Amino acid sequence: GRAVPLRSGDVENLRLDQRFHDHPMVNVKDGIEFYAGVSIHDPNTSLPIGMLCVLDNHSRSLSEDQLKSLEMLKG
Repeated sequence: GRAVPLRSGDVENLRLDQRFHDHPMVNVKDGIEFYAGVSIHDPNTSLPIGMLCVLDNHSRSLSEDQLKSLEMLKG
């Protein structure tokens, strides 16, 4: 498998992105097209420990308010 980098951001269309266009979860019928995520860090060490993300099988973009909401959800 291929890991997604542990950094906040979004990819509006994974099928058009060279990093993900041939990924098995993207390159299938009804595969993932959209990804947005925010990194979660250990409160004691500040090291990244995971991602809170949203996926969709349709291309889309998030507004600045939606990205801020995702940041708030991670805590």
